[in-house]
Amino acid sequence: GVTQYILYRDGVQIYAGTNLSFSNTGLTPGTSYTYQVKAKDAANNLSTGATATVALPQVASNTTTPTSTSVPPTTTVLPVQNPAAKNKG
Repeated sequence: GVTQYILYRDGVQIYAGTNLSFSNTGLTPGTSYTYQVKAKDAANNLSTGATATVALPQVASNTTTPTSTSVPPTTTVLPVQNPAAKNKG
């Protein structure tokens, strides 16, 4: 099973752990961010990952600026590939 999730924003690792959700703060309105999440198993096999792009809306000058978004990884889109399993016949 999965022992760790690794989350990247725009190609930079921003989280590694077991939580199934992550709150990303300090984001800029009107900016698009690309997130990728990968799963690792006990044998250190790393999944190919799932990618999503999140575009934060521009904010009118008289409103509060959103500064965070949540990108919850799901195990249904993060299959960990086990190379050893492919060789069993």
